Amino acid sequence: MGDDGVHSILLLPAHALAAAPPERRFYALAAGEVDVVRGGTHVARLGRGEGVGEMALLRPAPRSATVVAVSDVLAYALGREDFLVAVTGHAPTVGAADWVVDSRLSRLHELGLLADSAEDY
Repeated sequence: MGDDGVHSILLLPAHALAAAPPERRFYALAAGEVDVVRGGTHVARLGRGEGVGEMALLRPAPRSATVVAVSDVLAYALGREDFLVAVTGHAPTVGAADWVVDSRLSRLHELGLLADSAEDY
């Protein structure tokens, strides 16, 4: 496994998760809610038990949205290497992760926030 380990993060309302490389991480939401926004359009509200950041870790693409806390948020950040070992080391998890990424990309496309070509996101 990587040397990142898991780190807890407390995010206050109206603050965004750090998303710029090299801080590519998966964030598992343990408490609170976040809004997912792309290009000023609200895409989703996520809460406990959900996660963000997997798209940029599983696909060769930049972050696809901004994640902003709606309430106090406790999240656990997992570095790229550790995340990939955890996900790709278990076949059913790979399928589930692909489904999550595909459904989120479909949602962005439905909202007109994603180009048809994979190279454009």
